[in-house]
Amino acid sequence: MSSGSTLCLRVFIADDHVVFRQGLKALRQQKGFEIIGEASDRQTAVRMCETLHPDVAILDIAMPLLHGIDGAREVLRRCPTTAVVLLTMYAEDS
Repeated sequence: MSSGSTLCLRVFIADDHVVFRQGLKALRQQKGFEIIGEASDRQTAVRMCETLHPDVAILDIAMPLLHGIDGAREVLRRCPTTAVVLLTMYAEDS
């Protein structure tokens, strides 16, 4: 947290595309978010969220080692105070 009354959100990012993850990280840091960890697969993401307790976890839906929605459920189960944002590059509703 920075000085004053500004709250700095602690964010965790999980996406299997390194370049996308780095770009998202840079954009969030420019907006003042603290990036506390990154992962490229669901299992690592869940394990790291459980350890780091981020305020927000940004998860890609299509990651290796199980589906991102399952990862989101697991993060919410293990870290009930963490908000989860799911990302997808697919335009279809399914």
